Amino acid sequence: EEGQPGAKEWISILEQERIYRVTDGFTYDNKCYWVEEREFFFFGYYPYSTNVTSDYEHTTVTTGGVEQRETTATYTMDIAIPYAANTDFMMAQKTVDTASPDFEPTVKMVFNHLLAMVSFEIKKDSDSENADDKFVVTQLGLSGISRTGKFVATHTDDSYTEQLTWNDESRQVQRNNLNVELTTAGKNILGEDNGLLVMPQDIVEGEIMLNITYTYQQKGTDDILYNTKSVAIPASNVSKWVSGKKYKYSLTLDVDNSIYISTPTMEDWGSAQPGGIVIIK
Repeated sequence: EEGQPGAKEWISILEQERIYRVTDGFTYDNKCYWVEEREFFFFGYYPYSTNVTSDYEHTTVTTGGVEQRETTATYTMDIAIPYAANTDFMMAQKTVDTASPDFEPTVKMVFNHLLAMVSFEIKKDSDSENADDKFVVTQLGLSGISRTGKFVATHTDDSYTEQLTWNDESRQVQRNNLNVELTTAGKNILGEDNGLLVMPQDIVEGEIMLNITYTYQQKGTDDILYNTKSVAIPASNVSKWVSGKKYKYSLTLDVDNSIYISTPTMEDWGSAQPGGIVIIK
């Protein structure tokens, strides 16, 4: 968007413009001219989608007896998380004032995560008489969760707001072909920074289930047993998964098919690239 201070009416100069990496940063194909004494507002999102829509509403306001035109820009993005829960969704926004003495003809944008990351560290019970038996996790997933939602960003001359809502549904995400052998020290089943990417949503006691498929082989035998176990995600301490947060649940798996799950740890996920990406032209 481009706007003139005082007039406060914005026009769209780039719409659904795809950016791509070059040597010094990112760039785009169409021309966009920097105009002096203007403000430029950039809204970016990932991954690229033709389902993102923009809407501009122009209104006339009177301040101190002077009429001015103002614009409200609304950007709407539908989010659908795939079954493997491995697609990230991110956004960034930046205002550039060409009248500023610090103006440079580049745009630095920091993309933040819209989703939450959920991972699981699982260990076998070291106190069990079967501590030397072999457990191998082959599948891990969540059921009873929301996989779709809507993100709406609203920009005016004086404010910027975001709202992310999820749909009321009960669906499943899952990772297959894991082949992770458990130890008594515990292993992050999906690997570091490779958890399930889920829609931010409320956790209702007993509704969201963790489902684990694993093989069990008793030490000294050739028999391999296949088991599937489900355990409810507790809501007592963490009652909601929030955008831009990482949650890690620790579990203990016992030979009698018992699974013990602890209160998760939570930390900031941070931006996709802390220093931001530089868009040049």
